[in-house]
Amino acid sequence: DPFTKGNSSLKPETGWHSDITVEQSIKDDRLFLSGSYFHWKVKDKIQWALDPAFVYTPQNLAGYRADGLELAATLRPVENLSLRMSYTATDAEEQKGTVWRRSAYTPTRQARADISFLTDSGIEVTTTSRYVGERNYYDGSNTTSTPSQVLGSYVTTDLKVEQRFQENWLVGFHANNIFDKGYDTYYGFFYDETFSKKAGTYTGAGRTFFVTAGFEY
Repeated sequence: DPFTKGNSSLKPETGWHSDITVEQSIKDDRLFLSGSYFHWKVKDKIQWALDPAFVYTPQNLAGYRADGLELAATLRPVENLSLRMSYTATDAEEQKGTVWRRSAYTPTRQARADISFLTDSGIEVTTTSRYVGERNYYDGSNTTSTPSQVLGSYVTTDLKVEQRFQENWLVGFHANNIFDKGYDTYYGFFYDETFSKKAGTYTGAGRTFFVTAGFEY
C-alpha cells in the first residue's frame, strides 16, 4: 500500500479508566434514570495520521485524557412500549508535542433515542436515532490546536423488526440509515473515478437492508 507505512519506534498504549454511576427506578420500573461520570487517561495513545510525505503512519501521542458525563432515561408508559434516551458529553484532549488540543475524531456531544414496541403476536419493532457531533482531524505534521479539517455532525435512524418462533428461533429485518443520510467518517487520500489521487472525507454507509435468522439455546 503506497499510502501507509509502519513505525518501528511505536510504543504500546497504557492507561486507566474510571467511572461512577447513579441509578434510580421510579414507579415499579416504569421510569428508570441513570447518570454516569467517567474519566480516562492514556499514555502513548496510538493514532494513524498523515506524515509530511502524505503517507499514513501510526504515531504515539504524548498524552490523551478525557472527562465525560452520560445521562439516560428509560420510560415504559405501557407494558409493550419502551422509550429510551441517552446523552453523552465528552471533553477529550490529546497532547501533540507541547500542545494540548481537542482530541481527533472524538465528538464532544452524542445522543441516542430508541423506541421499541412489542406486539401481542411477538413481533418487536425498534427505531434507533443517533446524533454524533462535530469531530476534529489533524494531519501528522500538525502540532497546533487548530484542526486541519472538521467533520460535520449528523443524525442517522435505523429500523429493526424481529419475530421469535418456537422460543428459540429469531428472524429479523434491519434497515440501517433509512433516510439515506450522508455523513463523513474520517479524512484521508483516495483515488477517484479517473484514478487521480485526491484528499477528502470518506462517507459513511448509506441506506442498507438485510435479513437475519438465528437460533438461541
